[in-house]
Amino acid sequence: MQISGSSPSISASYHKPQPQKAGEAAHANHKPPEEQTKTSNSKETNDKQDTQLSQEAKREVQKLQARDREVRAHEAAHKAAGGGLIRGGASYSHQRGPDGKLYAIGGEVSIDTGAVSGDPQATLQKANQISSAALAPAQPSSADQAVAAAAAMMAAEARQAMAAERREEFESRETSKDDGTNEVDTEAKQQPDKPGTAETRHYQAVANSDDATPPKLDLIA
Repeated sequence: MQISGSSPSISASYHKPQPQKAGEAAHANHKPPEEQTKTSNSKETNDKQDTQLSQEAKREVQKLQARDREVRAHEAAHKAAGGGLIRGGASYSHQRGPDGKLYAIGGEVSIDTGAVSGDPQATLQKANQISSAALAPAQPSSADQAVAAAAAMMAAEARQAMAAERREEFESRETSKDDGTNEVDTEAKQQPDKPGTAETRHYQAVANSDDATPPKLDLIA
C-alpha cells in the first residue's frame, strides 16, 4: 500500500445484490465429506487428550493422598511409642498436588536420646523406650534404624555400669564382713576367761568326783 501526504479519500458505492440461483447457496454452505471427517477426528483427538490429562492428574492425587496417610501414620507411631521422650510435634515436608492441595511426603519427630546422668538403671529403661519409638512404624527408615542402633549402644553401656556397681557393692559387703570377723576375734582374745555357769560347774564337779553318776536331765533344766 502506498501512502501519500494527502488525506485518503474513501468512495462508497452501493451495489445491488444479484439474486443467487437455488443450487449456489447450498453449494457454498456445504463442505466436502473429507473436510468434515478431518474436523471430527481433530475434535475427538483433543477431547481424548483432555480426558487423559485429567485421569493422570487423578492418579497423581491418589498417590499423594496415599503417601500423606503413610507419612502421618509413620510419625504418629513414633510419637505414641516415644511418649514423654518426644520433643514437640511432628514436622512435615509437603508437595502441592494437581488439585492445588498440599500433601505430606516426608516427616520427622525429635526425641530425647541423652543418658540419665548417674543412674544407669534409668538410662537402660530410657534406651529401651528410644529403641521402641524408633522401630515403632511398620517400615522404619534408615534414620530410624540409626537411632535404634545408638539406643542399643547406650543400653549396653548402662548394663556395664550396673554390673560395675553390683561388683563394688559385693566387694564392699565382703570387706565389711572381714572387718567384723577380725574385730570379734580380737575381742575374744582380749577378754579374760569367765567362770562357768552353774550347769557347767555341776558337770565339772561330777566329772571330778570319784563316784560320778550320769547327770539328771532336770538338773540342767
